[in-house]
Amino acid sequence: MADLTNSSWSEADSSNTQPDPSGFPSGILPSQVGGVVRALMGATKRSFDRSNAMVSSTGSANAYVLTYTQVPEGYVKGEVYRFFANATNTGAATININGLGTRSILRADGSALSPGEIVVGQVVTVVCDGANFLHQSVGSRFFKDSVSIVKDGDAILTLEDTGAAATTFRSKNIYSSRNVGGGNDWLFRSRRPSDGAIEDFTLKTGTGGTIWTTGNFNPDLKANLAGAVFSGDITSHRGDKSGVIFLGRQDQNGGRYLYYDGSNYQMPGSQLFVNGSQVWKRDDFDPNTKVTVNSQPRFNGLLPALTGEGYIYSDGGTSNLRFRSGPASAYKYAGLNDDGNFQIFNGGVEAAGDVHAVGAVRANGRVVVGEGGNASYIEMRDSDEGTRFIHNNSGLIGFLGADGGWKARVGDDGKFWTAELGDLNTRIEARGAAYRDSANANTSANYMAKTGAAANGGLYINGGSSYANVQPSLSLFYGGLEHWNIMAASDGNLYFRNGDNGDARMRLNRDGSLWTKQFGDLNQRIEDRTANRRDEANANTAANYFNKATGTQQNVNNIPSFNAAAIDIVRGGVLRARWVVDGSGNTILQNGDNGDNFFYVNTGGAVWTKQFGDLNTRIEDRAYAHAAGQAGSRVSKTGDTMTGTLEIQGAYPTLRLHYPNVRYWDMNVREWGGISLTPNGSGETHQFKADGSIWTSQMGDINSRIETRAREWAETRQGTLGFIPVQQSGGAYQGNNKVYLGWDGAALRAQVDASDLERVVTRSWCNPIIDIRMTLAGDLNNDWNNNYSYSEPYGGAVVTSRASGLATNSQQMIFGMRWRYLQKQDSYGNWYTVGYV
Repeated sequence: MADLTNSSWSEADSSNTQPDPSGFPSGILPSQVGGVVRALMGATKRSFDRSNAMVSSTGSANAYVLTYTQVPEGYVKGEVYRFFANATNTGAATININGLGTRSILRADGSALSPGEIVVGQVVTVVCDGANFLHQSVGSRFFKDSVSIVKDGDAILTLEDTGAAATTFRSKNIYSSRNVGGGNDWLFRSRRPSDGAIEDFTLKTGTGGTIWTTGNFNPDLKANLAGAVFSGDITSHRGDKSGVIFLGRQDQNGGRYLYYDGSNYQMPGSQLFVNGSQVWKRDDFDPNTKVTVNSQPRFNGLLPALTGEGYIYSDGGTSNLRFRSGPASAYKYAGLNDDGNFQIFNGGVEAAGDVHAVGAVRANGRVVVGEGGNASYIEMRDSDEGTRFIHNNSGLIGFLGADGGWKARVGDDGKFWTAELGDLNTRIEARGAAYRDSANANTSANYMAKTGAAANGGLYINGGSSYANVQPSLSLFYGGLEHWNIMAASDGNLYFRNGDNGDARMRLNRDGSLWTKQFGDLNQRIEDRTANRRDEANANTAANYFNKATGTQQNVNNIPSFNAAAIDIVRGGVLRARWVVDGSGNTILQNGDNGDNFFYVNTGGAVWTKQFGDLNTRIEDRAYAHAAGQAGSRVSKTGDTMTGTLEIQGAYPTLRLHYPNVRYWDMNVREWGGISLTPNGSGETHQFKADGSIWTSQMGDINSRIETRAREWAETRQGTLGFIPVQQSGGAYQGNNKVYLGWDGAALRAQVDASDLERVVTRSWCNPIIDIRMTLAGDLNNDWNNNYSYSEPYGGAVVTSRASGLATNSQQMIFGMRWRYLQKQDSYGNWYTVGYV
């Protein structure tokens, strides 16, 4: 829909003949009238919202952002925008409307704005000049109290600025001093920000004299009596070079002073301080008793703290470093020798002791355990699951449980043994032989040939009572190309999946609805696409946008904390391997960088590896596979994989997927050549026809459903909204910002994105003066002033004419005067009499 500023719209009525909805050509169809009217309404509403303060700006104080529902077509010279300012500018300002580009906000003369010309809450009016925007508003900071101009009276101009709480009383006044001391002087009056006291400055006329200005006077070249900073030399001497500079009292009887005695500078009776710190002198400081910075002093020992017995020292005559801790009655010692060894001492001699670490203990080389012994242990403690060990003895290495017995071990001959399985190779051979013997007992009556077979009836895949938790499925392979799997799941729905990774591609639900990986719920997809068509027509919904928010990144598994007992074994630049006992008592070998498990043994002795999964299950599976291989080309009824094609012949050939006690699905080929799906024999819910069309009991023909719903939404979108939509953004120079307009309880308020533009200024708020006049107050003879007083018969009125006559002494006399009021008229047509001060 075009904006009013679009070049396709003409001021000449007869020229607006473009095809609908941009014009109204002759012979337009009735069905097209609605589009033209809606285009007119949309363009009118967009123009109204932009030229009136219907939104508030967002952005920073000097970078204002406007967001309309419809983006303007572009920045158009002469187009007016009004908005509530969300912040007061602090300098040169810019505006960006719906992301159409940043433009400067300038004064009419092209100069940048000064701080405070846009005030928070003010209604700001800007006009595009083709390149930038010209500021048309008068900031509310210029409307403080009143401005009075009295003609033929005392001319008074008052300029006030009390807008900042931190600098109150900031008022400035300029008076014609006809009523201030007489004469034609000018009086400048201001109030001090500190206490509000009045300060007057008078500019006299007719008396001559010089007014100092920046052109004939530079105060920076004069010293202030209260103190000054000099960039040149200050000379103080008495002819004998004994000049004195006084600090405080200007005498030598109690004041502080600095003088030069001809050879030294003296400050009698005073200590010298710099930044509050005393300057040391020869009589109170000896640098020979202090350590030189950046030197290498030697100490007999070091007590690091002000209190306590912690002590660091070196053995006499050696390069060994010793550490002493603990109370004096029970010192503990440790040492770092010059050969790099770390020792623990007891009573000054090397002794066994524990090394405790709160965090990880890392070593770039080997960690040696049990040196000098005939059996070694790595003990792993868990605060709530007990202690377990890695043990090396008798040519075996493995894991000991909390009871101290072997749970898993490997010998030097490579044989692997677990408490659950015994010798692993023996277990594998025994289970393979058992499955082989079981397979040979089966007959061909229980199987179908893997190369393909025909069934005269339906093929039922049924777990039976003994497979209550099995989800029956059928896999279809096209060698080297694709693997499809059809599964009746525990939720009663039929899934079409990627047979290799289980990824669901389509789901037929028990209620007749259809879900696909591409579209999600198909009915919802239809509704969404219908709504999209509606939104594309209105161009005012969130469907025109995409979510800018970023998703959260899932962290890798947390590395167990130290209370879960872990040892890292690192090969620099290759791998960090970690042995850990987790909170469930499992002993795990992990990737220490990302927590990925390689291998673990649980408290029952079961073994899991990343390659095989649960080792016992792997053994059983491989033994079964070994036995199944004996069956040759047969297909097992309990589940199998076919390398050929399964063909089911007959009228209405049927394939049934049955999940016991949940639901079964029948898939059969109908007489019209398509596939039909029926759940629990209760009637068809889905049809897949040979021409590619899809029918469901919920929606009927899917394509017809899409077209019908799209047409219904498009034809009823106006009634569905319940209001006349207004386009936000889309016009000239407009960005995609979101614009808000609402009532704050006292006035209209606007906001763009997160930036509050404050209130919209209306005529009832400002009510400007549009006219002034002098109206008759009354005519009075001279009797009203017989007593020669200065009474004012009409408060605020001025004399505009007089009546004269001749007295008996031939002197002209004034017999009467005409009085008039000064009145002003507001924008509502009301007249008000101007008062006087």
